[in-house]
Amino acid sequence: MLQYADDTLILVKAELSSVQRLKNVLDSFAAATGLKINFHKSTVVPMHVEADILQQCHAVLGCREEQFPQ
Repeated sequence: MLQYADDTLILVKAELSSVQRLKNVLDSFAAATGLKINFHKSTVVPMHVEADILQQCHAVLGCREEQFPQ
């Protein structure tokens, strides 16, 4: 995890179980602190991820996809 100002970059394996755990952690954080995570403003930036896995991850997180700037 990397943080800068009000941005956070979280890296996880492109596995459905890892993405589900991340979502659970973020939901628990929101419930514990009262802060809300805006998944509609969040992005997924896949690198070498199969299309079916990526679709499942999008379904769990509900955020848009962006490309890694190079």
